[in-house]
Amino acid sequence: MTGETELQLQSLILLTQVEGMGLVVLTNSDRDRQIGIPCTEAMINQLNRITDIAGTAPVQLPQLLCRLLGDHGIAEIEIHITDVCDGNYVTLLYDRATLKTYTVAPDDAVALALAGGWPIYIRTALFASQSVAYKPGQEQMAMPLNVLNGRLLERALQRAIAREDYEMAKAIKDEMGQRGKNDDKR
Repeated sequence: MTGETELQLQSLILLTQVEGMGLVVLTNSDRDRQIGIPCTEAMINQLNRITDIAGTAPVQLPQLLCRLLGDHGIAEIEIHITDVCDGNYVTLLYDRATLKTYTVAPDDAVALALAGGWPIYIRTALFASQSVAYKPGQEQMAMPLNVLNGRLLERALQRAIAREDYEMAKAIKDEMGQRGKNDDKR
């Protein structure tokens, strides 16, 4: 597929401000821009086991499934991030052999890609609008509001109000309201 940017895993972060939540940080090949995919702490733990360089972690289910696909010669898989909807990246597993696509949760897609050694792509225009500058060693990362789930949005709203950042609080409330309108249309 054209018009896409390939991504690679940069880091896995547990969020100290929101219990039980983490962030998968993906960068472009130049390592100058990054996006974050919110996920659970359990997923961060699973991804850490999948990427275990020392090889001390037991084989995880995504690794086993990817090995089975490879053993059967059907591992021509790519992951594509195509859009954002209701606080989540729209992520597709694309089978190059059959040209079929399957919708998959973004964090599960990353787990499969890491387990199978499959490439992860994002539409270049989407990456340009969603990414922020990557600086090695930075401890904070700005995130677009449209990829925060309800729990993270609520926490961000509380923090904005506590800091008396009413402009940010309004933007967060607007995002929450927009999602409510989308829910009403369904």
